[in-house]
Amino acid sequence: MGECTEEILRRIGIASSATNSMQRVWRHQRFSNETKFRLYRVCILSILLYGSECWTLPREDLRRLEALHTRSHRQILGLQWFHFASNDEVLNTSGLPHIQEIIDRRWLQLFGHVVRLESLVPHTERL
Repeated sequence: MGECTEEILRRIGIASSATNSMQRVWRHQRFSNETKFRLYRVCILSILLYGSECWTLPREDLRRLEALHTRSHRQILGLQWFHFASNDEVLNTSGLPHIQEIIDRRWLQLFGHVVRLESLVPHTERL
């Protein structure tokens, strides 16, 4: 059916493992939250969303991706369940958008590359 659930679950597992392996960085007091979220964006999101431009994304898979995204933010901020912070509050603190927005942006960037590529290929070479 074209769904990429297995790949998404594999990506979630790898990104979750990478997030957990950086626990010492997340807990370190000398690093600012800005630095921690920059590391998250560069390291963890790159792992999580590799190839996301080509995914068909059912609602359930999007929910799983968003859950990991929010859980990672809570780890970075040192929030636990008894702090009663809503997911939107947590995401607003980081300044990063929701996963759906990030994937949409990546998809549009890929689409822009494809459109520009077609304009470079002469009409005689197209099928």
